[in-house]
Amino acid sequence: TRDIAHIEVSVVDEQGIVVPNSDFELSFDIQGKGEIIGADNGDLRDHEPYKCSRRKTRGGRCLLVVQSGLESGEVVIRAAGNGLAAGELRIKVEE
Repeated sequence: TRDIAHIEVSVVDEQGIVVPNSDFELSFDIQGKGEIIGADNGDLRDHEPYKCSRRKTRGGRCLLVVQSGLESGEVVIRAAGNGLAAGELRIKVEE
């Protein structure tokens, strides 16, 4: 079966506190046994397609939805934004 992961993405400051008063354009890259099937920020005025690899945060947050492949392995998700430190998440996929 193919599983789905809902990944909450947050832009945080040096103390790990969410930066709620700015919106940031983030780009996502995925490698391995999975694919990005959606991204959202909860903003009804945002008309960007859900199936994309870029999303602007709302209140410093957005949601990324990733679907696993059919084979075991690892999914590596990277998030980057202009002027921000990049983030990385690794998910183990099992049959």
